[in-house]
Amino acid sequence: GVGLIRPMYYHYPSEAMAYPVSMDKDLGQEPTTRQYMFGEDILAAPVTSSAGCTSTRMPLEEPCGVTPQKVWLPPGSWVEWHSGRSYTGPQLMDKKFANWEIPLYVRAGAIITTIPISTGNSIGRPADPYNILE
Repeated sequence: GVGLIRPMYYHYPSEAMAYPVSMDKDLGQEPTTRQYMFGEDILAAPVTSSAGCTSTRMPLEEPCGVTPQKVWLPPGSWVEWHSGRSYTGPQLMDKKFANWEIPLYVRAGAIITTIPISTGNSIGRPADPYNILE
């Protein structure tokens, strides 16, 4: 079988951005090759570099703790999980994230269950609504 966490080229074998440009440089580790698919519908693009704060006088639009990062969205419609913004791929985006964030993009139309588990209940509360991202 196929694992739950998959490299981008498993789902997008014909897309050049799903592969490293060169395996000689940093073992092929580039911002877009560090991202992965979590199942069929969730794309995770973890922040893997530091913000590089070296000055106490940062511009207001660049607060300390924010890391610029490239995110590649494959073909299709995607929703940024934390903001709800919609994007259409393929595109390479320059984004900024806090070091503690895990940027997630969900394929539009995917059904992602988000029922919280209550104490003493391993199933969740059936009265809670499901979220459908479109």
